[in-house]
This record gives sequence, C-alpha cells and structure tokens, in this order.
Amino acid sequence: MIKSFRRLLAALLLLGPVALSAQSGTLPVLPERIFPQLNSILAAAVQQSPRMIALNLDQEIADASLLQAKSGLLPDINGYIRKSEAREKREDQPGTLSTDKLYYSLTITQPLYHWGERRNTATMGEISRKMAERQYAEGYRLLVQQIRSNYLELIVLKARLAALGFNLEQAEETLRATEARLSRGEISDADAFQPRIAVEQSRLLFDRTTDTFDDSKRRFRVLTGQPAPADEAIPAEIPEIPSNQPQVAGLLTGFLNQGEPLTRTGLNLKDQVESARLYYANQRTRLRPKLNLVAGISQDEQRYTTSLAPYGLQSNYIGVQLNWNIFDGFSSRAATRSALASLRKHEASYQQYTETVGQDAERSARQLGFNERQMRIQEKLFDSNRSFLAYHRDQRALGLSSDVEIARAQVQYNAGFVQALEARASYLQAVGEFVGLVAEDPALNHLNAARR
Repeated sequence: MIKSFRRLLAALLLLGPVALSAQSGTLPVLPERIFPQLNSILAAAVQQSPRMIALNLDQEIADASLLQAKSGLLPDINGYIRKSEAREKREDQPGTLSTDKLYYSLTITQPLYHWGERRNTATMGEISRKMAERQYAEGYRLLVQQIRSNYLELIVLKARLAALGFNLEQAEETLRATEARLSRGEISDADAFQPRIAVEQSRLLFDRTTDTFDDSKRRFRVLTGQPAPADEAIPAEIPEIPSNQPQVAGLLTGFLNQGEPLTRTGLNLKDQVESARLYYANQRTRLRPKLNLVAGISQDEQRYTTSLAPYGLQSNYIGVQLNWNIFDGFSSRAATRSALASLRKHEASYQQYTETVGQDAERSARQLGFNERQMRIQEKLFDSNRSFLAYHRDQRALGLSSDVEIARAQVQYNAGFVQALEARASYLQAVGEFVGLVAEDPALNHLNAARR
C-alpha cells in the first residue's frame, strides 16, 4: 500500500500545478465546475439522499395540511340512516305489534360568514405550503454544501495519506539502516531509540488518517445515498483556482441593493409574520356569531293512528343557522393574547434578519477574501518547496546531493502540497457558502430537473 502511495506522489510531482482558465459568467468557481463528476453526484442526491427523502415526506405533509386548511371553505355534508324492526306493546290494543322503522338524515352546511376565519385559515395553509417548498430547496442547498465539503475532504485526505505513507516508508528505511549499524556494534541501543519511536509515531499517524479517510467515505455514503467513489476515482489534486473577486463584488453589490432580503430564509420569516397575523385575526373572532347556510332531508320515527296504519314523518328544509359561543371561560382571551405575542415575536425576528443579513453577506465576502489570500500564500510556499525539490534533483544528477537530502526535500514538497490542497478546499467551501447566501446556488437546478 505504501509503495502505491509513493508512485502516486511521483505522478503528482510530474503533473505539477494545473491551472484553470477564467470561468465565464457572474458566479465564482464552484467545486462541481472543477470536478464534473461531482455535478452528477449532486444530481443523483436529489432522489437518493436519505435527507432528501425525509424532506420529500415533509412536503407530503405540507400538501395534506393545505388540503385540510382549505376544507373549511367547502360545504360540510353529514348524515345517517338506520333501519330496524320494532316490537311494540300498546295499551289500547291487545297483543304485540311488529313494524319496520326507518330513520335517516342528510344535512349540508355551507359557511356563509365567519368574520374571515375560514379564508384566513386557507391562506395560512397556502403560506405553509410555500414555506415547505422553500425549506425543501434550502435543505437541498445545505446538503449540496456538505457534499461539496465531503468530496473536497476526500481529495485532501487521499493526498495526506500519500504523504504520510511516504514519511512512514522513509522512517522504516532509516530504522533498518540504524538496526544494521546496531548489529555491527557501530552505535549503542540508545542511539536506536529515536528511529524506533519515529516509526511508531509515523505508523500511528498513518493508521489514524486511514481511519479518518474511511469515516469520510462512510459520511459520503450517508449524505448522498450513493457508494463512495473508489480511491482511484478520487481526484489526485485540486487545481489552482483563478481569482473570483470581480464575481464576488458583483454578487455582493446586487444583494445589498435589493429592497428586502429575497433569500429563502428572509421570505419564510416574512411569511411567518403574515401567518401569525392571520392567526391573531382568527382568535379575535372566536366569540363572534357565525352564520351558515343549512339544507337537508330527514325522516323521523313512524307513528300510529287508531287504525294501526303506520306512517313516517319526512322533512325537507333549507335556511340559515346562527351559532354563537357566548362565553368560553376566557379561553379565547388567552388565545388572543398568545397569538398577539407570537405575532410580535415573528415581527421582531424578521426585523432583526433584515438588519443583519446584509452584514452577514459582507462578512462572508470578507471571509472569502481571507481564504483566497491564505490560499495564495500556501501556493507560494508550495512553489518554493517544489523549486527546492527540483534543485536537489538537479544537484543529485551532478552528484552534489545525496538520497537523504532528496528524501527530505520530498517530505517538504509533500507537506506543502497537502497544505495547498487544504487551502484550496477551504476557499471552495467558502465560495459555496457565499453563493448560497447572496445568490441562487446553481446546484438547485437539479431540483427542477428532478421534478420534470
């Protein structure tokens, strides 16, 4: 396994940095534009991710709740029918009389005037449905960001394992040389202590990173609902990334110039205020009289005449019905106060969000700038390590550098390579967070494609 890592490092050294050409469009470079295979993974996650399956069930619940909320605007139809055989003993007649009895009733009730309560409830259902759709999209956006981060982590861990494998091999070679000198009596046992500990430390770090790599692949399977990519399918590096400062500045300016925050979070907070306002209006009318249109047909119990002839009494009716709950033990007063407090709470949350979302966007842009600066620093350090290794390889060709010096330069190169990958991964993750905050993440197109 360690030799395969060494071959991988040699291949990476030959490849050198791979720069991306400047991307067109207004969005910064995202990981799936660098790695097209990641775009396919994100598209499949819409249907296969366990988290998206749960969000789909939430949408089903929201659809059912909307249908229930609108039901109050429709007529209510109820009725019953009962047929029985009765045996009656009458005082004015000898013996027992048998007769069939048929009872039935069918009533249709249509709300006429409920002070807007039924209409408000239906509107609240529609608001909840829209909020569920936004939460579904936002949930997918957050999932996309986690999958991007996990995929980049796999790339970094693969490179780190290659570097640690090389370090372990070098430590083992040093220990073998030390043990040979010890067997020849050239050094004491104390001189072999440090090489032995170095091998143990290198092996521990290698095994621990291997476990982290395996755990990262497990989390990838949980996030995406798909098998983790095979080790050979994981990219060997993250290419150099061009500057995204013009795109970032343009997105931030457009976001700050909008009248109200049009993010999904902002829209949902605004809808929560409207829903709370409608609920408060409903509570205020709980004790007011409600007017309904009522129509129906019914048949009551049969009666008898002196001639014992049975007959049924059938009624057909249509009219208006007034229901008035006059006193409910101050329950409606408490509900109204609670609804008003909830309305004020949602108004405060929305106001706070509108005041801080712009600041959050500016801070996200600053953090993105810091990440880019750190990435450029790490790339300069990596360039220095690469030049240092190339120098010793040239010197080795002239017989002026030893294999030990080459190995040390290789270790520095490996460390600089991993650190450069970590900086690029952090930058790409920050790009995804910024785009998700101030713009429509292009990965959301997979949702629309899945629904068609």
